[in-house]
Amino acid sequence: GSLYIPLAGLLGYWLTLVLLLLAVILYEGMKPSWRMLAVAVGGATFFFLLFDVLLGIRVPEGMLF
Repeated sequence: GSLYIPLAGLLGYWLTLVLLLLAVILYEGMKPSWRMLAVAVGGATFFFLLFDVLLGIRVPEGMLF
């Protein structure tokens, strides 16, 4: 969680949120599977669309992506 802000500026909002969601899922003890990746990608996409598209709130754009 503490790396989220620095990584968001480097990797961008969407990719950093995917990584954060994956880390939280693993921390909570879920065994790695394709569903874990699907939840992380789906959740990050949902929040990106919610904030950037629907609400018009700019999200961090990364230097790499």
